Amino acid sequence: MIYFLKAILALALLAHFSFAQTVKTNNANADSGLVAELQKILAEEVAANPSLPGELLHVAAPKQNLDVSLAAGLFDRQSKLALDPHHVFRVASVTKTFTAASILRLYEEGKIKLDNPISDYLPKEYAELLENDGYQTNQITVRHLLTHTSGIHDYAQDPQYFAAVRNDPKHRWTRMEQVQSAMKWGKPHFESGKGYHYSDTGYVLLGEIIERLSGLSLAEAFRALLDFKKIGLDETYLETLEPAPAGVKPLSHPYFEGMDVIEVDASHDLYGGGGLISSTEDLARFFRALLTGKVFKKSSTLETMLVVPPTNESFRGGANGMGIFRRNIAGNVCWGHTGFWGTSAYHCPAADVTIVRHYNEAEPHESFVFNDLYEKISGLLKIGNSSPPMAQTQKPINNPTISKEQWREDLRYFARELAKRHKNLYHSISKEKFDEMVLKLDRDIPSLTDYQIVVRMLEITAKVGDGHTVVVQPDWFTILPLRLYWYGNELRVTHAAENYREALGTRVVKIGDFGIKEAKERLMATVLSTEESKNEWYVLSNSAVLLTRPEILQTVGIARSVERVPITFETDAGKQFTLEIAPIKPMVDASTGAVRLGLVPAVKEPPLYQQKPTEGFWYTYLPDSQTVYVSFRRYPKCSLLGGCPEFDNVMKLVDEKKPAHLVIDLRGNSGGDSSTVRRSLIPAIQKRAAINQKGRL
Repeated sequence: MIYFLKAILALALLAHFSFAQTVKTNNANADSGLVAELQKILAEEVAANPSLPGELLHVAAPKQNLDVSLAAGLFDRQSKLALDPHHVFRVASVTKTFTAASILRLYEEGKIKLDNPISDYLPKEYAELLENDGYQTNQITVRHLLTHTSGIHDYAQDPQYFAAVRNDPKHRWTRMEQVQSAMKWGKPHFESGKGYHYSDTGYVLLGEIIERLSGLSLAEAFRALLDFKKIGLDETYLETLEPAPAGVKPLSHPYFEGMDVIEVDASHDLYGGGGLISSTEDLARFFRALLTGKVFKKSSTLETMLVVPPTNESFRGGANGMGIFRRNIAGNVCWGHTGFWGTSAYHCPAADVTIVRHYNEAEPHESFVFNDLYEKISGLLKIGNSSPPMAQTQKPINNPTISKEQWREDLRYFARELAKRHKNLYHSISKEKFDEMVLKLDRDIPSLTDYQIVVRMLEITAKVGDGHTVVVQPDWFTILPLRLYWYGNELRVTHAAENYREALGTRVVKIGDFGIKEAKERLMATVLSTEESKNEWYVLSNSAVLLTRPEILQTVGIARSVERVPITFETDAGKQFTLEIAPIKPMVDASTGAVRLGLVPAVKEPPLYQQKPTEGFWYTYLPDSQTVYVSFRRYPKCSLLGGCPEFDNVMKLVDEKKPAHLVIDLRGNSGGDSSTVRRSLIPAIQKRAAINQKGRL
């Protein structure tokens, strides 16, 4: 009966979303069945992902006689107004493609040279600001800014910028203020041209150059250089820097972790790195025009824009040219860009298909799969391999672009910058021991594989001894297709790939050559932070993950090979068996960074802490145990702008039910603004003596 009711509820939700949908077809001869299928796909995605308030979509496919705008879900959560296909939105970093194209138009006009230093084009006050912070503006070129290879620190991704916007959301930022912040918060990341560091700072400098060379405001320059009128862009404008065009529909509300942030001043992302407001149809027109040669005067200019430097080939979101990314969609090479608030715009030249979407949530829940919609549309249009984005079994891959000498150069930079940036690097490890580990790795690099070098660097940061100093595993590391979880002293298999289904629910008793206890201890002695290892939950949660990483297992001596790892399992009946587990290359959601493995769960009904995976903060009353249970995976919306209604609602439930227990479950919480807990939740609990007791809280 429960499963029947769930099925009825799912159908009801889908019916609700279908009712609220709208379609605008630009081609009277479009296949109505095809349009209906696209609408169904879009509605299903919104219904299946409650973290998305709504979603807009435009698909242009002349070979299929298709040019259609679609909408599903809500304009904003408060009014419950349905999205219209022509509601506009903040495109954020998709603006960078417009900025890069404008620079290239100035290049065509002979007003700028791509390989000239930026000191030739920047006002004196900007050049001096950069030079005073160690940047050589006579060596950083315009091309470096366009390709994110300048090494200039990105203010927009700096945690201090997030904090500043959060603390004063209505502050009116200036371009100079943002560049000053970049100089204050970060040093050069590398010598210009020698690496890749995505940088909004570089693009706001390009915005300044456009204004200076064109003699126009940035808004006017975009319109003139890119010829908005000729392309047909009548729903696109720079927010607050120019009036909205006549007849443009309202700005749909952007959300961050479920919180409406439309009141945050647009200047936080405005001057060339972001700032445009547009519609899916306008963006589709622009990217089609750009990639079919209708924006530039010369075909060679587009070729220049699409050149990807060797430093820019292997990054999340795709290989990066000049303000434009190359990515593979269902076997097709496509070009475009994504934006922070959920925009992505891509044109696939060979298939002659343009897909633009926007889902108005900067941080969708980790269960949201960015590629799903593209794969389904590709399958519907029959433009490529539309198999679902599941992880594929393959041999572990090495990073093919790094030489041994480059690794040694990286290691020296790593050691130098750690010492410079860490507040107290030697609080758990002596300087002598740190230098000794670095020197030994430097000597060993010629005989190590790429992944062994990375793991050895991870061992060094582990000895630093704090949870915020770590080497992030690269996306070319592989994963054993298992999910493990410690229940007391037992490590159980909670999820597994279909071909290892027999391992579901069993205990892991041995990995490689080590019993499970010894394997965990070896991780603690090598790659787990020495100080954080004193925290039992840290050890349990992290070791369960690291024990599925073949590159780590082999480097620390637990497994002999990265190609197959023997694991011995034991059933509840005491039967033991060993499987040779082959690693997989996981699919990574380009929007959220979440890893997708396509695993089968051990139980149909997940335990309480795994329920409602799309909700970051939820609570309920459990009458059998007289418990108020709070799942606290993410900080509720009070974490950005103040005020904590979710915490208040928990306390109202406590006051109403007078429970025997209050359980606040922080499993899966990766951090946030803990000051909101100190200001609101903790004082509220302290005021309630009945629950604020050992054994009850």
